[in-house]
Amino acid sequence: MPPRRITFDFLTFAKSITIELDERRNQGLCDAVWGHLPYASIETHTVVSGHNIYHQIPIVSPFFVEGDDFVKRTEAPVGTVFLPDVQSLFFKYGEVSEQNEHPPIGRVIPEDLPILLEVGKRCWEAIYRTKEPVIIVARREGEPATLEDVPYRLIDPTTVSHPVFRRLITDINAEITRIWTRPPPSVLEMFAGSVDTRPGSYGQFLSGLMIMAGEVRTLTGIATCGGLLRACQDPHTDLRVLKIMTKNLMHMPTEFLGYCGLSAVWRFAKVLFDQWDALTTKDEYFAVLSSYATYINQLNIWVLHYFPWDIGDDDRFKYATSTPRTGCAP
Repeated sequence: MPPRRITFDFLTFAKSITIELDERRNQGLCDAVWGHLPYASIETHTVVSGHNIYHQIPIVSPFFVEGDDFVKRTEAPVGTVFLPDVQSLFFKYGEVSEQNEHPPIGRVIPEDLPILLEVGKRCWEAIYRTKEPVIIVARREGEPATLEDVPYRLIDPTTVSHPVFRRLITDINAEITRIWTRPPPSVLEMFAGSVDTRPGSYGQFLSGLMIMAGEVRTLTGIATCGGLLRACQDPHTDLRVLKIMTKNLMHMPTEFLGYCGLSAVWRFAKVLFDQWDALTTKDEYFAVLSSYATYINQLNIWVLHYFPWDIGDDDRFKYATSTPRTGCAP
């Protein structure tokens, strides 16, 4: 059987890249992505780790698949594709500086490496300067898919019994669909400085944007929501403890983000907190929180995309000397 291949159409650039899945390693991760095709997303660029682009995959079930084989990102060849968690797909297109290990699931085919380098640089320009969203469609090689016909396989509201939480999941699903490939109006308002509550001191809102961006990232699947969902999967953690942890970790930041202008973040969380007693099983908790985490993950992509990173052009934020990097193996 020939190796499975996935094609990523960068619609914004009219470019395509094909990767070949590595069937010998991290089979569960490969299967999770393959089984979710086709899908659409927003391609973005890391702002810390180096020459790396990534996007969110709208997978909510299974929310976690553990990798079997991990390699250092600095030592992996250019073109390596990683899946550090089941919702984040990373493409290494040049030097990276972070020493952490991620599970690789495949590589960009050799003939597409020049295209990967081109789209990597253009994704950096998009997040750093132009703010043009980079829309992609992922599909099985040879099977056409368009932005208009990709499905959203989100949590089925009927998986929970209480009508309040069925309504909550329905509302979160609707918001996920609205913002997955289109910028949320609330985010645009924040970065335009038009939020009614005017977060920030002495008439400026950059400080508000910085604190807000940090709080959103802390809620995502790589931090608070992800940690809570992993705790939920632990058989030694009961629902009572999960509720205590959730309220302690999420109440303050979600309420603060509502004040900052991200009203849906607080509106969804408030329903959860107000109806704690109606949430009676860990399975229902997992369904609600994994839906919420998927929403927060994509919201974080938009916040990072519109952040004014080009203030880094100021000499005060430039490194005094160039720092040697590794991790650019051909």
